[in-house]
Amino acid sequence: MTAKSKTVLLIDDRPLNLDYMAVRLEFAGYSVLCERGGADALYAARLTRPDIIVCDIKMPSMDGYQFCREVRKDPELASVPIILYSAYEVTTESMELARAAGATSVLTSTPDTDPLVQEIRRLEQG
Repeated sequence: MTAKSKTVLLIDDRPLNLDYMAVRLEFAGYSVLCERGGADALYAARLTRPDIIVCDIKMPSMDGYQFCREVRKDPELASVPIILYSAYEVTTESMELARAAGATSVLTSTPDTDPLVQEIRRLEQG
């Protein structure tokens, strides 16, 4: 019997980014739920209780920082690790904003998803 795969909630307003990252995460052995916006992702998180959340920082209507703050307000989701990522270089300022919002870690998004998979695995280890 194999262990149940971990569920990753993946949030990005760009469909191509979602599709690419979802395929890579599924290939790495994760079950992936995709959402294109913060409000829908918040609803999905409350409904499915993912093991890990991966969220783009720059999104219309609810950015990744606000999404983190909303997740952290929910007692049943408060302990779920959240990885924020950005296509732009992660600066000290963006890192501080992410930590203040409740993000577990912050990454720069690149076509190479290995750093993301490595970070998810690191967070799984506790």
